[in-house]
Amino acid sequence: MPPGESTSPQYASDLERTYVEEEFLAASGGRFFNASRFPEATAEAVFGDPLTWASIQIEKLHCALVPSGPLGKLYVEIAEDPSINACVVSRPSFSVISFNAGLCVRLRQLFLCVVSDESIFERREFERELDFVAFVPDGAYRDDLVRPADIRVRRGTEGDSDYADWLGPIPPTKERYFLAERLATAAIDFLAMHEFSHVVRNHGVLLGEQCRHCFFEAPRVVQMAASSGLGRDDERTNQLLEVDADQWASHLSMLKFTSGEHSVSYWGKWATTRPDSLKLWLFAVTMMWMLLDGWDENLDRGGTHPHPAPRLLAMLLGLDAQINADHDGVCGMDLYDACVQTARLSRRAWCNLGLSVDRLYSFLDMNQVSAIANRLIDGRDEQFGVALEKQHLWRVRRPG
Repeated sequence: MPPGESTSPQYASDLERTYVEEEFLAASGGRFFNASRFPEATAEAVFGDPLTWASIQIEKLHCALVPSGPLGKLYVEIAEDPSINACVVSRPSFSVISFNAGLCVRLRQLFLCVVSDESIFERREFERELDFVAFVPDGAYRDDLVRPADIRVRRGTEGDSDYADWLGPIPPTKERYFLAERLATAAIDFLAMHEFSHVVRNHGVLLGEQCRHCFFEAPRVVQMAASSGLGRDDERTNQLLEVDADQWASHLSMLKFTSGEHSVSYWGKWATTRPDSLKLWLFAVTMMWMLLDGWDENLDRGGTHPHPAPRLLAMLLGLDAQINADHDGVCGMDLYDACVQTARLSRRAWCNLGLSVDRLYSFLDMNQVSAIANRLIDGRDEQFGVALEKQHLWRVRRPG
């Protein structure tokens, strides 16, 4: 889409939207979310901001990538689903990238909780106390963070205070509130780029009709995949395609938040160097994965998604060449250090929230983590390297 045109998803008619929604329902079991039922400020902050950001980024890619096959229309939506998940449904004539309403609520709450913890983000001299008394209680209740969100319309004055738990807790300073919003945006951006990569890398064609061309992001859908007849080989195939989507997503997302002067301005004074920006971006992505995934002890698990520890390392190994070629204040050692520090910080943040320990992870056996990460990358290259180059629908636009 040319620059300057509307950045919100457009539909030719109500009939077209109805058709897309029906197809989305058939493939994913979800319906589109109607945020207009809620107070305007709440709906905008919790649902409108991530939807607008993701829509803009997807449309920008129309200028950055060259189509090499029929893509069809691409919609970005919020799904009427309280669970913490996201998906992409791909059809020949259209695709839908969908964030569950529950994910939007919980992701925002997660980062507001995390930035309020001064053992994770130490108090800085530049911070200013908030100059208003917030009506939001300390009520993004931590025990609820990993549970489906209550997305029902609530009876009351129908003001923002009726949805106070969605908006809180409010951090003690303006800068921490700013940081929470930036982390949440970075996480949503990576997730949008990940889903977009499933579409433009044509992963559905490689998996075949058996999966109905629908990729979910929470690995608890392993049971759903099993009930659809996916065997061990199909699960391994799905894992390799998830790694491919991660690597493409990281290339599309990382530089927005880590490159040059823009990265410092994006993060405010929380990042003064590009390595600082890289750590914040990685922290946002890692915490999002922790919210979506169960960080069990089995590093070499089955199912549709790899364990997050080797998955994170596989993504970073894919970024290494890009960072070294970019020469913009980051080297391979910076990447390794950022990976280790992010792992430790995210683990401590999760512990401090008092959330379930089965979602914790650490690089306790780095040799095993590295071996699995390299096996995933090699497996993707060996099984799909040639096919992906032939099948993918868009290519990076080359200068000139």
